[in-house]
Amino acid sequence: MSNVILPEPLNLCHVEQLIDLALLEDLPAGDITSLLTVPEENRASATFLAKSEGVFCGGPVAKLVFQKVDPDLSCTFDIVDGEAISPGKKLGTVSGSTRSLLAAERIALNFLQRLSGVATYAAEAKRLAPDVTLLDTRKTLPGWRSLEKYAAHVGGVTNHRMHLGDMIMIKDNHIDACGGDIRETLKQVKAGRPEGIKIEMEVRNLDELRLALDAQVDIVMLDNMDDALTKEALDVIAAHTHTAYVEASGGIAPERANLLGQMGVNAVSMSAFTTKATHLDISLDLNITS
Repeated sequence: MSNVILPEPLNLCHVEQLIDLALLEDLPAGDITSLLTVPEENRASATFLAKSEGVFCGGPVAKLVFQKVDPDLSCTFDIVDGEAISPGKKLGTVSGSTRSLLAAERIALNFLQRLSGVATYAAEAKRLAPDVTLLDTRKTLPGWRSLEKYAAHVGGVTNHRMHLGDMIMIKDNHIDACGGDIRETLKQVKAGRPEGIKIEMEVRNLDELRLALDAQVDIVMLDNMDDALTKEALDVIAAHTHTAYVEASGGIAPERANLLGQMGVNAVSMSAFTTKATHLDISLDLNITS
């Protein structure tokens, strides 16, 4: 039984499954190099060091990696997820069997570096767009969605749909598959939606927008609209009797996202938090103690 407490929305069982896959991937035959070079009784401590600026994320996950490899390893972090880090900052330590440390090192760092990279990208985007809610998307690494969305949230981003059952989101493909009639599609969706599930509709022009508003959808997504068309769309929404939450999407950079927020858009969804984020450089420096 693990004694590591993971923050929401991370699920211990799911994260353990990912770690087990990583262990199977990296250690299907053990660490042959360490077995041949490191005495079994050898002990060591290691220090996590930041090698670049960013936002730390993934400490509890890294601790769980070490625990899964060897329950006798002791891992502690001096900072919590969401804190800013800079080159040379000591982040935490892990100690125990040298063989176990070396076996877990890369897996733990892979989780830390990826999650910290996503959190760092998200935090920078939020810094550039303080006047609008930033939403993430479902464009995540397969199996890593909860982890990457957690990291984006740590960086200041609001989580959108976690999965397809979270919300009804009507796009052009759904309308085409439903016969091509927007009104009929909306009627069918409203008649069958489960209680408490919101309806969002992607609109590409003002005609589609008016149909969505007439159907009283909860959220309208202004898809790939330039600033001029967005302004017209916001005027249409303001003049309509139905009040809908307004989301914009379509390759929007943080600077433009902030401008859209100032114009009156409630939120901007961006896939860049997970598709453009790079790993944050974090090292684990080993010190043999015995």
